[in-house]
Amino acid sequence: MGNEVWRPVFAFAHLAALLGLAPLGVMLVRHAVRQTRATEDGPLLPALVGRYPQVVFLLAAVVLTITVSLMNFEDGIRWLRRVANLSTVAIVLVLVARYLGWARDPSAAPPVPARRGQRPAKRSGAPRRR
Repeated sequence: MGNEVWRPVFAFAHLAALLGLAPLGVMLVRHAVRQTRATEDGPLLPALVGRYPQVVFLLAAVVLTITVSLMNFEDGIRWLRRVANLSTVAIVLVLVARYLGWARDPSAAPPVPARRGQRPAKRSGAPRRR
């Protein structure tokens, strides 16, 4: 009876977190794809991994920690589930901090060199419209 009572709460908390973080994930992916397409002419996935290896590693780590947490819910190793949950939260906080840095200061993102054969775009000093 002990774990069965918490199953709906556990599932709802994870679902709410995923739904809440979905816009963040979409924005991170859009930013990375836009930056990569502006500089690379080859296949997108290897270019993304080469340009943002830390983000790819963190996303793979999140998938791993969520899998470990879910696999250890029933009759699993309690301390392992606890470590996996704490690791997931820590990694998500790092990704949120990275996104906030990109959103507040566009120059914090890696610079975008011009594509081969094209002149670099000129930026005006005017503030961006939102």
